[in-house]
Amino acid sequence: MKALRARLTYANVTATLALFLVLAGGSALAAKQVLPKNAVGSRQIKDGAVTAAKIKDGAVTGSKIQLSSLGAVPDALHAAKADSAQSAEHARGADRASDAEHAGNADRAASADRATSADRAATAADAASLGGVAAARYLTNESVLRSGEIEVGGWGTSAGSGTFGTAVIDFRPKLGREIPAPNLSWQTIEATSANCPGPRQAAPGFLCVYTSFIIGMSFEGFRSAFSGSITPAGPEAVLMIFSGTASIGTARGSWAYREA
Repeated sequence: MKALRARLTYANVTATLALFLVLAGGSALAAKQVLPKNAVGSRQIKDGAVTAAKIKDGAVTGSKIQLSSLGAVPDALHAAKADSAQSAEHARGADRASDAEHAGNADRAASADRATSADRAATAADAASLGGVAAARYLTNESVLRSGEIEVGGWGTSAGSGTFGTAVIDFRPKLGREIPAPNLSWQTIEATSANCPGPRQAAPGFLCVYTSFIIGMSFEGFRSAFSGSITPAGPEAVLMIFSGTASIGTARGSWAYREA
């Protein structure tokens, strides 16, 4: 310390003090030149000046990122492909379902066509086997005479003296209604009337019985073929009653009925 004090002079002290002031002033100046708050903007930042190393971890969040600028990451790309594959699979499934439906419809149409063809063939075969006559024209137990149609037939009976003979008229097809008593007409040999103009003829709703031969018998009247029936002629049949006037009596003739 004594050596140092011996060396200190006014000039040394003044020079040291001046140097200190210069340095302190530079620091003060440097402190005064610090940039104010919010003074640096995008224009003051040089391109490429901000690198990944200078960005604080976690400083940039998703809300600050423009998502449209990002490419698809590998997993997202796989997901997009999976969606496309699923849509394609759905489309193929729909195509297969549609094709199956078309095939089903085609099969049903083909079956219907075959059925129709078979029906036509059966109908044609039936027509041929029936000689071209409609099946409805053939008689069954339920056949009914149509309006305007005429039905004809023959009858015959015999009886001895003091006995009765009967003649049954069966209606086939059966009539559509019962015949009231006033519409039952017995015609003697060669006799005719307005409602019964001759054999195989009858006015609508009339039963005309024509006699072509009678000997040793007398006509007594019409009776019902069914016990308890009030109307003589039912839809199915009617009886004619004769009495014998000779040892051997006989009668025969024809009948006609036209449905009203």
